Amino acid sequence: MPLAVAGDLAGRRLGPYLLGERIGAGAHAVVHVGRHQMMGVERAVKVLRRPVAVASVDRDRFVREAAIAAGLRHPNVVSLYDCGVETDGTAYLVMEYVPGRSLAQRLHEGVPPAPEVVDVARQVAAALDHAHRQGVVHRDVKPANVLLGQDGTVRLGDFGIALAGPDLEAPADRREAEDSPLAQGTPAYMSPEQCAGRHPLDGRSDVYSLAVVLYEMLTGRTPYGHGSAAIAGHLDGRPPVARQVNPYLPEAVDRVLARGLALDPAQRYPTAGCLVGALASALGGAPAISDPDGAWRCDGFLGEAGQGTSDEPTWGDRATVTAPVTRARPQVGPGASPSRLSRLVARLRLVRT
Repeated sequence: MPLAVAGDLAGRRLGPYLLGERIGAGAHAVVHVGRHQMMGVERAVKVLRRPVAVASVDRDRFVREAAIAAGLRHPNVVSLYDCGVETDGTAYLVMEYVPGRSLAQRLHEGVPPAPEVVDVARQVAAALDHAHRQGVVHRDVKPANVLLGQDGTVRLGDFGIALAGPDLEAPADRREAEDSPLAQGTPAYMSPEQCAGRHPLDGRSDVYSLAVVLYEMLTGRTPYGHGSAAIAGHLDGRPPVARQVNPYLPEAVDRVLARGLALDPAQRYPTAGCLVGALASALGGAPAISDPDGAWRCDGFLGEAGQGTSDEPTWGDRATVTAPVTRARPQVGPGASPSRLSRLVARLRLVRT
C-alpha cells in the first residue's frame, strides 16, 4: 500500500528523511517533521494523500506546486528544498520547518492587539507582493497557511493550488476548470472571482483574501461564515461592519476593510502592501511595508485612512505604501498595547521606482 494512503506515516522513510510527528493535515496532503538521516537537519515533509501516476492530473498539480514554490525566495515565504516521487507513486515535498504555530491556532486565543495584527499582516503582505511580482497568485490565503515562527518571523506556505503564467488566464488543468468552487480554495477566504470561476486572475484576488484574514484577526470571525454561505456572501459584495462585532475598532478600519473586500477587483487596493498600510493608518500608525530585494521603496503617503491617493498604482506597478505618522494610540481590544506599533510607525509617501 502506498505510503500516502497508509494513515499515520510516523516512523516511515521517504528518500533520506525519517518521518516523525505529524504537524499538519489537509484534504490533499499531510505534513510530518522529517529528519535527514545523514545531516540530522529537520524539515517539514508534505506527503500527498494519494499516489500519483506517471501521467495524471495529480502529478501535474504536484509538479506545478513544486515549480512555483521553488521559484519563490523570500524571508516570508516557506522555502522548498526538494521533492520526490517514490516507486509506489508516493509524492512528497521537503520544505522549511517552522517551529511555532499557525495564525489559525493563534486566533483560537482571541482577537490579537493592534500591534500584533499589523506585524503579522505586514509580513504576509510582503510575501504576497513578492509572489505577485513573480507572476504567482496564491489562491488559498488563510490563517492555517500563515505560520508564526518562534523568532517572530511570519511565513506564508502551501502554494498547492497557486497559479502562475498562462494558467492565470485559464487553468491548464481542464478538470480543475470544471470543478466546483469548493475544489479551488477555502470558501470562507475566496475572492468573488474565485467563487464564480472567473479568469484571468491576478494578485487582487489574494488582496481580497488577505482582507478576509484581517477582518477575522480584528473581529474573531470571518465576514461571511463558511461553506456555501460564505460563497454567497462573497458574491453579494456587501461586507458586514466590523465595528458591530468589535466596537473597539476605529471607524476608519471599516472603510479599509470595505475597500479590501470590494466585489470589483478594480475597486480594491492594488497591492497587499497598500491594504496593510491603510489598515495600519486606520489603527493609528503604520510600519514600513518594504521588501528585502529593494524592488519597492518605503516612501509613501496614503492620505485619509482607507482612501488612497490619486497617483496610487494600478495592479502590477512596483510601489510600496505605508502611512503617515500619528500620535493616536491604536486599540483593537480592551488590553491592546500600542508600544510595538509605535516603534514601527514611519512617515512615508508613495513613490514609484
